[in-house]
Amino acid sequence: MIRDLLESVTGEGYNLCLLNLYEDRGRNIGKHADDERDLVPGSRIASVSLGAERRFYLEGKNPGGSAAVPLPDAEFAVTHGCLLTMGGLTQRLLKHWVPPGKVEEGPRVNLTFRRVVART
Repeated sequence: MIRDLLESVTGEGYNLCLLNLYEDRGRNIGKHADDERDLVPGSRIASVSLGAERRFYLEGKNPGGSAAVPLPDAEFAVTHGCLLTMGGLTQRLLKHWVPPGKVEEGPRVNLTFRRVVART
C-alpha cells in the first residue's frame, strides 16, 4: 500500500524497499550519497520516516573542485509520516545524513523506496 501511494505521488515506479531501524538517538546514518551501481540513473528515491523526529542534513559535494559553485547546505526535521524525495542530480551533487540525536527521541524506522536495475 505504501509503495502504491508513493508511486502515485511521485510518478516513479519502485521495485526495492530498504527498511532501517534506528532504535535510539545513538543510531544514525553517516554522510553519503545513494550512488550504488544498481540504481536506475536519475531515478527518484522516496524516503518515509516513521517514529521519532530526527534532523536531516544535505551538503554540497562540490564535484568540480574549487572552480565549481558551492551548493548551500540544508537542515530540516523528518517527522513521523514525513515523505522526503531525492531525484535528478541530488545524489551526484549532494551528500545527506541523519546524525545521532541530542536527546532521547525514541525509535525511528525509515523506508527507502528505489528503482533498481534487475541483474541476472
